Amino acid sequence: MKSKSIILLLFCLLIWPATAQKVSKTFLSKGNVYIQSAKKSISQITKLGLDNLPVLSNDKKFVIFLRQLPEKYVYVSQIIRFDIATATETVLVRACTENPRMSTPISYAYSYNYPFSSLGNIEKIFLSPNNQRIYFQAAAWTVSAAIHYYDMSTMKVHFFYSGNISQIFSNGMLDIEITGIDGNGRYWQHFLFDTNGKKIMPALGEKAY
Repeated sequence: MKSKSIILLLFCLLIWPATAQKVSKTFLSKGNVYIQSAKKSISQITKLGLDNLPVLSNDKKFVIFLRQLPEKYVYVSQIIRFDIATATETVLVRACTENPRMSTPISYAYSYNYPFSSLGNIEKIFLSPNNQRIYFQAAAWTVSAAIHYYDMSTMKVHFFYSGNISQIFSNGMLDIEITGIDGNGRYWQHFLFDTNGKKIMPALGEKAY
């Protein structure tokens, strides 16, 4: 019985070496996602060559990444979670500007804040420090993107703000570039936002016209 357990352990180490140790980072090469352990053991976790923007969770238990999938002459953006312990992928969000039926349903379609039928193609993804939210930026208005987030606990998508995400800080606050119009014309400026979508204060830097 003991010998069988040893053989099973060795088999697991061979087919999935990076999970035998704690994963230290993730990286991208030729459209595929890799993970690396603290002892430099590397495992390739995707093989389609269609992936981008991998992010390792702070607890080192999963990786999220963006996949641009060609499907019936349109591109479908997918936010995917890869569970490191089980080596399984789960599609969390789908977005397709050209075909709303291919997008994850949203409760706020055609609302005051978001006057569109579905999610636009996803351009950026960020993971909150507590691993509970995936913020993502998607195509929307001509002069601005739309920022949404996927709630890990409720598995629902929410609208956050219109603008472009620059970064997310360790306290959960976000640096978002927003646009507006004043007496000098259209401008862009960075602001800090809290997790409720409230504009707190301008970030460093002046308005750019």
